[in-house]
Amino acid sequence: MMKYRAKASVSIYVVLMLVLIVTLLFSVLEAARVRAVGGATYKKALQETESVYAAYHLELNKQYGLFFLEGDGQKSKSVPVMDSIIYESEENEDYDFLGSRYSSVVLDAYLLATDYEGEVFRTEAANCAKMTLTKDAIEKVTDSLTETQNDTQLEQKKEDALELLEQIEDASQKPVPIDAEKKARMGEEEAAKTEPTKEQKELVKKYGNPLKQLKKWGSDVGYSMIIEDVSKISNQTIENKNLVSHRTLATGKKKSTLKVAKSHKQTNAAKDILYIAYLNHYFQSYMGCEEERPLCYELEYILNGKDSDRKNLNATLTKLFLLREGCNYATILKDRKKCELAYALASAILAPTGLQGMATLLQQGILLAWAYGESILDVRALLAGKKISLMKTVDEWTLNLDDLGKITDVSFQAKENKNGISYQNYLWALLYLQKDKVQTYRTMDLVELNVAKTTGNGSFAMDRMILSSKMTYCYEAKGLFLSLLWTTGKEPGSHLVEQKVEYSY
Repeated sequence: MMKYRAKASVSIYVVLMLVLIVTLLFSVLEAARVRAVGGATYKKALQETESVYAAYHLELNKQYGLFFLEGDGQKSKSVPVMDSIIYESEENEDYDFLGSRYSSVVLDAYLLATDYEGEVFRTEAANCAKMTLTKDAIEKVTDSLTETQNDTQLEQKKEDALELLEQIEDASQKPVPIDAEKKARMGEEEAAKTEPTKEQKELVKKYGNPLKQLKKWGSDVGYSMIIEDVSKISNQTIENKNLVSHRTLATGKKKSTLKVAKSHKQTNAAKDILYIAYLNHYFQSYMGCEEERPLCYELEYILNGKDSDRKNLNATLTKLFLLREGCNYATILKDRKKCELAYALASAILAPTGLQGMATLLQQGILLAWAYGESILDVRALLAGKKISLMKTVDEWTLNLDDLGKITDVSFQAKENKNGISYQNYLWALLYLQKDKVQTYRTMDLVELNVAKTTGNGSFAMDRMILSSKMTYCYEAKGLFLSLLWTTGKEPGSHLVEQKVEYSY
């Protein structure tokens, strides 16, 4: 029996077709895998970013309730903790079906606490107050704030009054004569009126010339006129030339590209109120100095920026005095009896000088001196823990005109109004009227001083604190289905996947 062997063959065209089909199939599978790797690496990048931001500056958060990530160096080009955290999370990870391995990370953009003239820090502080402080604490600050402005004309009025005082003193030494023509026109009886009457002499004898007291006091009202025992005042001093408010600051990188940038470069009244509430909660003042710090009177430093507690207190008392003087002057102008007494005294003082036409101006000078004395009594009362109304009533007025000479007695204080405003409340009002940039920079001065004194934070700087950043993560994924087909990578058949992540506290 004969056996037949069948001959079989595959066309080269069929083989090529099979190769093409397999290649297409594997290409589709590889493309799907690469797409899946993209999704997986994005989740991984987000997770790693959250891990980095979990390493916020602990001492800053402990003392001031703020979340910032510490950058490396004055220009914050990298975050030291970044690579170490990512490396630890990736070092033991093996490739799998969707396997990818961390390669590198680049910090593309970041926003620093000091950016936009400190508005980044200011916004975070306001948000901290909103989230952590009680409603009552915030309303307490809100109710106490006032837009009361100092009377900008007071200083000019003082200068005019003191200039008149010089004329009075000159005229007293050499009385102005009445010429014959004027005497004839006025008549003997009218001319005789240039001589002070008995009542006028009594007025001058009782009250003197308040302008002399005004000239003696001057406008710089410091703690020596206010506080009885100055030895209890803090002697703390600082070197502030290297602090935020004095040095050239590092700035963020491409910060305008970050989504949070817009909300962190604007200010408004609501933010200002929350910020004052934040200052009141985290910083101490002369009336609430509970612990020794580089500067004990911190709110006074924020207000004035001097390098010692004594200088800051002195400057604060002067500002507080000027605020009270403006309010008291407005009050006394509404008191008819005081205005009449001031005019009568002015006429009596001018009677022998021939300057009777200046009686109204001298009256204003007397009222200024009176308001000045009352303001000193007010500031003393405030530093003694009493409350003083912003705008006093007639009954609340303490100083009599004939008591001006007693002002040097440091124990002499104004009457208290239990429903008035305390020293702390007046500080809030003065801070509310301050320029945002100056106020915020000085706040960060204190933050640097207080954090830097703790262990391991000697080089702490606010212009290294990162709030928000945009990062590009690079991951390497080996080819699986089609290792010979590759476009970009460290080795044939591998893929390099980039993921951009933006994150902010």
